[in-house]
Order: sequence, then C-alpha cells, then structure tokens
Amino acid sequence: MSEQDNATDFIQSSNKAREYENKKKNKAHKVTDWSITAIIKRPDGTWYDHTITDFPEHIGITVNEWLQDYKTIEEENNDT
Repeated sequence: MSEQDNATDFIQSSNKAREYENKKKNKAHKVTDWSITAIIKRPDGTWYDHTITDFPEHIGITVNEWLQDYKTIEEENNDT
C-alpha cells in the first residue's frame, strides 16, 4: 500500500469512530430526576417507606455526578 492509501484508510477509520461516538451520544439515556427512598422501621417492628426529594445541595450535586458516570458505564457495557 502507498502512503496515500494508508492516510486515506486512517482518515476513514477516524471518521467512522467519530460517527460511532456521536451516535452513542445521541442515543444516551439521560437521568432527569431522582429521589431517595428510605425505609423507616418503627419500634414495634412495622415499617413504612418515605420518599425524600428535598436534601442539601451538596448531596444533590454529588448524586447527579455519580448518576451520570453510572449511566455512561452502563451504556458502554450494554454496547458490547
């Protein structure tokens, strides 16, 4: 193969890789909302669940970042 053929193959491969990454981004799921569900046990042994949607901002930021990473890894694992 000539150097020009190698360069053309490299460019085509790079373009295909970029197209694949763009398609993956467009198909990506996006977490739009979340809450914390706590199960509360009473002294008599009964329980109830409580959905918490109001929490400190630093917790919300941390969970949002973690969820984004989690979804990215999950989608990468499902693509294989």
